[in-house]
Amino acid sequence: MHYKVPDPALDLYREKFREMIEKNSPVIIGNQSKDHALIILQELICSAKSVVHISCTRLSSAIYGNSQLLNMIKGALQRNVEFYVSVKDENIESGECLNILRDNNISIMKCEYPEMRDFCVVDGKRFRLEMNQSTKEARVCACCPELASLMVQQFKSYCTKPYYA
Repeated sequence: MHYKVPDPALDLYREKFREMIEKNSPVIIGNQSKDHALIILQELICSAKSVVHISCTRLSSAIYGNSQLLNMIKGALQRNVEFYVSVKDENIESGECLNILRDNNISIMKCEYPEMRDFCVVDGKRFRLEMNQSTKEARVCACCPELASLMVQQFKSYCTKPYYA
């Protein structure tokens, strides 16, 4: 069995972001690593009440193959949260995430705008916007409907054709 050593710094990062969500904080923070990305995405999806938009390159297994994140996606689906997902590359890495989405009748759309940044928007106000895919550097906010709506508009404009239905 794989044992993960507790990381107080990551636990604190998670707790601070949870507080931001609870307070609907408009402060934009940085996200500097894969571990931070996982924490942010887990907390965003866990907080979802109605809708999640995900636009990414390939549903990477390093992120979307994470068992905790997969469980949070399943939990959101059980709460009847709607998911809209697009990818730029048809070679999806996380088959498990793809199967969960397809089993719940969620089509994976093709992103027709390769320069569009990867993002996750929750309930039209919370988001994680990736600035640099290789370093996982991103901007994150618990409550900025203005910026979140711009990402959703991009999604609706450039992600209209299904890859996987």
